[in-house]
Amino acid sequence: MGATRHRFHQARESSRDQCCGNPRQFSHIIAYCRTGPFFAGQPVNAALTAPERGKNCGKIIPGRTDYPLAARRPRRTPSLTMHTFATETEFNGAIDDSLRGSVASADIRNALVAGIGAGEQDSRKDPADADAGLNLRLNGWVLREQDIPMTELIGIVGAAATAVLAPGVIAAGAVVTALSGFAALAWKAWRRGAKLSKAEIATLGFLEVQGPMSLADLKARAPAALEGVSAADVERAIKSLQDVELRDGEIVELIRKDASGLWRSRPI
Repeated sequence: MGATRHRFHQARESSRDQCCGNPRQFSHIIAYCRTGPFFAGQPVNAALTAPERGKNCGKIIPGRTDYPLAARRPRRTPSLTMHTFATETEFNGAIDDSLRGSVASADIRNALVAGIGAGEQDSRKDPADADAGLNLRLNGWVLREQDIPMTELIGIVGAAATAVLAPGVIAAGAVVTALSGFAALAWKAWRRGAKLSKAEIATLGFLEVQGPMSLADLKARAPAALEGVSAADVERAIKSLQDVELRDGEIVELIRKDASGLWRSRPI
């Protein structure tokens, strides 16, 4: 009984480690490994082909806490793949490449690249965070694999926010400045540890590019231009952007309501 109880607690600790650190998932043990599924120490359907094992690998089975240690999937080391660039020009070129799939206009890309570059410059001036998972203050400029989805999302929102503008207007100084300001704000928040959703980034983008607006206008414009963003998402984003936690624990407001009742973005 003692050995069984010991194994049970070890399995629970394994679930704590393997299930994204979420204690609510203690009873959900990863039941598949490279050699096939195991239950209580016995292989089930050991005749599974290699493709079937690959398909099932990592599947989570709810309600089971009696899997043996042998059935645990080895802990995966988080990917820290990153690219370093000797100069800011090379870094900006990589950002531009990441935007090409979502932003056709060179004018929009140039504005967004300039904004991300400015946000990166500001981030490099911030005090180093000893608790950060990756110290970005290396020799050169750094772009991590996990940064690419953020640059792409900034591009998608930037393109959507300017879609209603005439092509000639996009190159105007005010629009370029607004696009760059949006990209700088979103990128700096990201570099400082803010985990922003698509709706939150869309809210920042539309407020920067199209100017201060009411909640009703924002709920009408952003969902109309962006797939996967609803009016309810925007309303939740308005609330959450007033209480954004950064990596160092600081709480910041990325938007504010002015005296006329319109919402505005707020730089950090």
